[in-house]
Amino acid sequence: MVGIRSNISNHFIAEQNWSDKIKKGITPFITKLNNSICLLLRYNCKQLHMNLRNQNWIKTLLNTAGIYHIIWGLSVILFPTFYFDLIQIPHPNYIELWQWMGLFSSIFGIGFIIISNNPMHHWPLVFIGFSLKICSIIGFLIGYFKGHLVGSVFNMNILNDLIWAIPFGIILYKVYMENYVLDEEIIELNKDSIEENLSFYETNKGNNIYSDSYEQPILLVFLRHFGCTFCRETLFDLSEKQNNILKNGAKVVLVHMVNESEANEIIQKYGLSNIEHISDREQLLYKSFQLRRGTFNQLLGLKVLIKGLKVNYLKKVGIGSAQGDIYQMPGLFLIEKGKITKKQISKLASDVPDYDSILQCKTDC
Repeated sequence: MVGIRSNISNHFIAEQNWSDKIKKGITPFITKLNNSICLLLRYNCKQLHMNLRNQNWIKTLLNTAGIYHIIWGLSVILFPTFYFDLIQIPHPNYIELWQWMGLFSSIFGIGFIIISNNPMHHWPLVFIGFSLKICSIIGFLIGYFKGHLVGSVFNMNILNDLIWAIPFGIILYKVYMENYVLDEEIIELNKDSIEENLSFYETNKGNNIYSDSYEQPILLVFLRHFGCTFCRETLFDLSEKQNNILKNGAKVVLVHMVNESEANEIIQKYGLSNIEHISDREQLLYKSFQLRRGTFNQLLGLKVLIKGLKVNYLKKVGIGSAQGDIYQMPGLFLIEKGKITKKQISKLASDVPDYDSILQCKTDC
């Protein structure tokens, strides 16, 4: 009886010690995760308050822009020579092209009215409208200085372009700032919790990155959104180099921003169905690894655009619809025994992982 009691007591103590170890290991991460979620909720509440306070003028602006563009477009379609007579310049040779411009203006007007209820979410249409206005202004200036357009055309240019370009630019700036402020706050909160996060996340096959890194090096590949040309290039390159990576004794794990089923469908197209992956839709793992949203130059700079054209020409990877945060920058990390031993943080969206380099070099690559 004494032996049974002793065994039960030892078993209870062992279970209690194991329970204490689990609590000790997971509690800091749960605290960090809770803080991140609270930060997201707090920021969303703040954003909602700001939206309720500022949304009215944005909604009014977009509705006004929509109504104006519809009316202007219809007037061009129905009375194509009116504006030319008004500013006393010759009629164009192909009046139908001018009417087509009126049609596009009306379609954009309908779009502005539709997105007025949630402009922060539908900002790409605002960006397209802003870009068209800027291009029109530039086109007028080029035509004016070449002597092809008279100064009276500028009055129409002001009404159609300049007065809308400025508020559209303000809306885009607000979207940019609200996204990036939250980004930096979450990165700051999670900067010391990489090991904790690694022990929490599991791959689509149920494997733990932190534990697996003690058995073999893990190449953790953080992807851009799946519609991005350079994300597709990364998957294309990986399909060609995965055998060489395996020969070096490393295991590849992808991190993406969509659900598991969507990711499986895309990854299989590149012959990578054997590669494990992690869904990080809230991008908390991205933030833990200090991977930020890109700036305009990082995402759409001249070097990026030229590289995109070159990649599409050579590899035919194409471009698709955004599946994930289009701002998110990629990165590559080598995890060994629960630690980051090497890393490649992309400076441009067009930077793709150099697997051979990171497996061979002795310091951060």
